Amino acid sequence: MKNKDELLKEFERKFEIMKRELGFKTSLNELDSFFLVKDHVLHEGFVSEALSRQVCSRITETYMHWNSYLHSLIFPNPNNMINFSESQMFNEEEHKKIMKFMSEIMALVSVSNFIGISEDSFSGKILLSLK
Repeated sequence: MKNKDELLKEFERKFEIMKRELGFKTSLNELDSFFLVKDHVLHEGFVSEALSRQVCSRITETYMHWNSYLHSLIFPNPNNMINFSESQMFNEEEHKKIMKFMSEIMALVSVSNFIGISEDSFSGKILLSLK
């Protein structure tokens, strides 16, 4: 396995190539600040040849973690007192906003899943360019 510095340098180099090829504007540091993509690459121990899919996977993983948490606010587990108490902090209008946000998250995840099965290399920039 490569050491941490070598792996990060390889990731940064391939990321710049991918960014140029796909034509998106987000910097690696900006993407990393939201989705911890560098940590993900270090955890995986490699930079994928399909780097856009590796990055998209990390983005959707983060969104799904948030979606699970938000779901627990709308439909709390009655056996989890912390979760149940937290859920009660929100009024009906806030619950509706949370559910709308959850729908938006699922739309992004669905786009990512479509990209994963698409043979169109251009489609890889869709999720990476969304803000």
